[in-house]
Amino acid sequence: MICETDKKSAAVLYADQNRSTLGTQGRIAQILGDTAVLTRTIKRLEAVVGLNDILVFCPSEQEPLITELTEGTRATVCGLAQEVPVSKAIRKRKWSLRGWRGGLGASTQFDELPFTAEMVQILQERQIEVVISIAPEAVVVDPKLLSELLAHHKRNDETMRFTFSQTAPGLAGCVYRLDLVNNLVQVGEAVGALLTYKPESPEQDLVNHECTLRVAQELCTSPYRYLADTAREMEAMEAIAKALDQMEHDDQEQDETDTATEGSWGHDACRAIEVMAQEKEATERLPREIDIEINTERSLRIVDYPHSQLAGTREAMDIELFSKIVDDCSAYDDICLTIGGFGEPLAHRDLIGMIERAKSAGIFGINIETDGRLLEGELAEQLLAADIDVISVHLDADSAALYQQLKGENCFERVVNNIETFTAKAKAEGKITIVPHMVKMRATMAEMESFYDRWITICGAAVLTGFSDYAGQIADKAVMDMSPPNRWACERLSKRMTILADGTVCVCDQDFACKHVIGNVTQQSVEDIWRSKQWEQLRKEHASGVYSSCELCGKCRDWHRA
Repeated sequence: MICETDKKSAAVLYADQNRSTLGTQGRIAQILGDTAVLTRTIKRLEAVVGLNDILVFCPSEQEPLITELTEGTRATVCGLAQEVPVSKAIRKRKWSLRGWRGGLGASTQFDELPFTAEMVQILQERQIEVVISIAPEAVVVDPKLLSELLAHHKRNDETMRFTFSQTAPGLAGCVYRLDLVNNLVQVGEAVGALLTYKPESPEQDLVNHECTLRVAQELCTSPYRYLADTAREMEAMEAIAKALDQMEHDDQEQDETDTATEGSWGHDACRAIEVMAQEKEATERLPREIDIEINTERSLRIVDYPHSQLAGTREAMDIELFSKIVDDCSAYDDICLTIGGFGEPLAHRDLIGMIERAKSAGIFGINIETDGRLLEGELAEQLLAADIDVISVHLDADSAALYQQLKGENCFERVVNNIETFTAKAKAEGKITIVPHMVKMRATMAEMESFYDRWITICGAAVLTGFSDYAGQIADKAVMDMSPPNRWACERLSKRMTILADGTVCVCDQDFACKHVIGNVTQQSVEDIWRSKQWEQLRKEHASGVYSSCELCGKCRDWHRA
């Protein structure tokens, strides 16, 4: 459906049969229902009002395949001579793929989609001035929602260079003026850079400006990703696509048109959310995140935390058990691994070998939690070469005096130097993101702002976390209780698994004393433990508002944290 507009518009997709937008296995040619993923996405874009063109960019050698997938649609295939890399924002987004914004540096779903100078040149040659960026795996993207997004942009075109909504990933897209895309490509940035807090020039969040299209709350708060770009999400998209196909069939039988009008958006998106919620009632085969403790060598955290008292309480995990764990996770290609627990992973002699095994097993994201003292010398060089995603350094202070007060040792300058040295090398090579952490408590309040601004400027990311009393197991030193007044089911029970160095799986990372053991990976598979009757029962109790059967759950004040 084409409407005459002052500025020519186009939906832009980058399709690669070998890899997804995330860098995982390519799925654009896989059949969903009776239609290939890419074909299904394009057919939904054809219903967008006011959209003049649909351009599918691809590697030049894949033009025949992509042309075949787009046959019968009004999409134009454009082969690219130059390689299109995976967006550098993916590394920062891996733990937050199900949010429109989230992850390190407040990166967004829009940052996942690539633009290159070659793409911009082709768009300019075709006299395109307004661009909607869409993932090729957006098989349930809502044409009505996109129609309103495009119309909103055109109404404010002179004052806004881009327009977006806060919908869950895959339900909509982002509309750009091409001059903005060109500028971003020239400086090597994504649009998320315009939405990020900058200490040197703080501004009001753009979600409060006219460039944001206001949509129904359920479109913003859905905790899922509506893209067929991983094995896990592909399973869910099959059910959603089937439901939407049936809905469209029913509409046709009632002689309803699919013409989108202003204010009618969100019909398909709301239906997708409804079906996804039904699908996710059943536990997924594997957790989205796995935290593995590989040793209990002392990690220098704030003295109140249990890390010091647990030093040496468990033998270090061997690489064979670690390999067994990551191999157990091979069915899904979106699992994020944190190596940390209650020990100091940089002290493990096989750390680099473990990282290599995790990567060879297809683990999607790798984060290491450390106190930062050993992030230097040959080990630092090996970690840089290993090219993991994130190293989280628990610094917790912005001065040597506070560091000494909180940790009982004078290692502040050493750790700061390690962070700065490593970050400079990592940035030069476009690799690992270092993320300094601080626990928000009464003792750190005076240095919290300077800490955050300092490390946002140097590293591009910093994290402030609330003090945890580990479900009442240690003295509470939080500034205030941040848990909401009305409780809901803990997301971590359906998202994350914590494995200790001896293979023990506890209910969560609050259970440092192993009071509620679910299983042991030395004797069971990760999937068997994840879907065990004991864990399923606990999830059901949480879903029904019962939290008292597990002692820690009843006392936990971190239940609202994802």
